[in-house]
Amino acid sequence: MINAVILGLLPIIACIIRTLSAGKGICDVWLGASTWNDEFFYFKQIECMVRDGIPNGFFGYDESLANYLSFGAWTPTILLPWAIFGKVFGWSYSSVFWANILFLTVAMVVFALTAKPDLKKTLIISVLFLLFTPFSRYMLSSMPEIMICANIIVYMGLVIGFKESRRKNLRLGFMLFFATYLTMMRPFYVLFFVFSFTALGKKNAKAKIVTACFTVISVILYFVLAENLQAPYIGDVYSTEWLKVIINDGLFSGIGYIFKEIFHYTGAIASACIGAIIKGYGVGIYFFAFLILMFIYLLDGIRFLKNKKEGAAFALSMFSIDFAMLMAVILMYSLHDGFRHLIGFIVAGLVSMAFSVEKRPVKEIVVALSFLVLFVIRGKDPVYFAVPYNEAGESVITIDKAKDIRNELEPFMPVSEDLSWDNTVDMVLMDSDDVSKDPVLIAWQYGYALPKGLAVNLCTSDFLIGNMDSLKSRYIMVMTNGTVEEALPETAEKFFGDENISIYKLR
Repeated sequence: MINAVILGLLPIIACIIRTLSAGKGICDVWLGASTWNDEFFYFKQIECMVRDGIPNGFFGYDESLANYLSFGAWTPTILLPWAIFGKVFGWSYSSVFWANILFLTVAMVVFALTAKPDLKKTLIISVLFLLFTPFSRYMLSSMPEIMICANIIVYMGLVIGFKESRRKNLRLGFMLFFATYLTMMRPFYVLFFVFSFTALGKKNAKAKIVTACFTVISVILYFVLAENLQAPYIGDVYSTEWLKVIINDGLFSGIGYIFKEIFHYTGAIASACIGAIIKGYGVGIYFFAFLILMFIYLLDGIRFLKNKKEGAAFALSMFSIDFAMLMAVILMYSLHDGFRHLIGFIVAGLVSMAFSVEKRPVKEIVVALSFLVLFVIRGKDPVYFAVPYNEAGESVITIDKAKDIRNELEPFMPVSEDLSWDNTVDMVLMDSDDVSKDPVLIAWQYGYALPKGLAVNLCTSDFLIGNMDSLKSRYIMVMTNGTVEEALPETAEKFFGDENISIYKLR
């Protein structure tokens, strides 16, 4: 219980250290000061779920919509825990931070109770947790990484403590539930089923068959949900060029293309890792940390296997899923898009490492020093690591201004109780004016001021201008004096505007 308390306190301690080091508090954090527009999209969907259950407007891109319901990108399984928290405790601009802290706290406590680390292991986990500063950055965010990491931590606790568990069937049931839920959120987490097979050992044939069935079912569930409950994105979410080469040019041409891509990205990853040390390049920092853990588990697996020590299967399993994920990033993502998906795998390795500790914790010290250099000393790039604070002059829009604008907008933007495009705002993400001509991101942070219950469709300027006479959404948010505003019909009614943003009613 003492170890559970220590691990359970880590999330709030990490956030306090992060904010105090900037002379701030958790309540000073403000999403509207962030440059991550994905946060905004997640936040508005949760806000609509808390208010209406299912959003009464359509989230999507270029007025795309899901086959069923009204959610945007990724499956709504990611949003459910936040929405439940909001239903119970209410939902404000800061609610997401407290929800993240709560979920990660519960996960760490459950991990302690299921994996049962002793005090030495608990201290090792604590040091690595606090040095991995993305924990605090993403807790103070509305990105889904903490939601995913919390589930991974619980799952790893179930796996690590499986051998000593008295109720193995019950524990296996929970393992399969969390692995399935993770896969429903992101398909590549199907790799974590490998740990379930590893925990079962050489026997348990029936349990392995059940696990295999859940593995297949989880993938099917993801694609069914993705096909029906998420709106099509503007471009392809995954790169499948290698698959097209195989289909069009044959297997051998496809294999050649794959090796060419691996060779190209190996150089790019090496360059990024060098940039992490020299310049503090954010993408390289994540890849460097991931690769360090991956190779440590490979060396552990080989060494344990050679000396016939316990833990070889687990270490090699960790290396195998890390390597598979690395190949997935290389073949299906760009480095910039794929680095965030490595976080869950880093966390799985981080919380598990202490359980193979030997008399001399050499590898733990190596990882701790690496994290100290990478995340604490070098991890300063504001794009990847800075926590956004509510500061006049620093934020595009402050909390007080957002609240004032929301109060001003509510009489003009009522939300009806039925599913309708009347409850939807088209928001142009990039636009240009007559002076600059170059497209720039608009001040999308103003979207946090939109009344609760309104859905947002993120649109390109070309789509809006080309379809101005047939837009479905009732409202549109544009850059003041931008090309989209100039293309609006004379019938459009402007009811808010300043030097950054203008909002119109189209009908």
